[in-house]
Amino acid sequence: MKGKTPIDSTEWGVLWATSPMSNYMVLPRDVTKILGCTRDDLAQLRRPQRAIAFLARPANTLRVVGMHRSAGLVGHALHHNEVVGIAHLTPSNITFNIPDGVEEYMGLQTYRRPEKDYVVTGTDDTVAWIMPANEYYAFRRAEREGRPWIQPEGGAHVYFRKSLFPGLIPDMSQLEGRP
Repeated sequence: MKGKTPIDSTEWGVLWATSPMSNYMVLPRDVTKILGCTRDDLAQLRRPQRAIAFLARPANTLRVVGMHRSAGLVGHALHHNEVVGIAHLTPSNITFNIPDGVEEYMGLQTYRRPEKDYVVTGTDDTVAWIMPANEYYAFRRAEREGRPWIQPEGGAHVYFRKSLFPGLIPDMSQLEGRP
């Protein structure tokens, strides 16, 4: 099937990892392009469409989709109680507040930042935006060649999670060659 990318992936690419320091985040550049949430995209949308949805997946991982591109998927997820949170994006700098349900689902350890007069949560955890490697490289190739990326059936698979990946690499004793 030409143009179709299989959804099965055992290799993952990290699009962006960060320590958010608060519940207020900028949507990473590549993620904005993949989800159709660039400044130009958002300028053409009404406020309800300028949002991303976080869909529950196993291992405290969330699939993230642009509401305007994935209405069917979001509707299905709503019906099956899989929508953990929805965040509205600001059209100028493409920022959002991490919904409380997302923080809870991912297991982020949050605290109230005492230096603020209003309630702002902070975290010492890092978070990552990840994508199956085959989709990531297809996206990058299309970008490099200046052509539109043909997304897999069902849309891009962008995931958001706490940046802990148990069993990803050997433990330090093996990496450092010590018994």
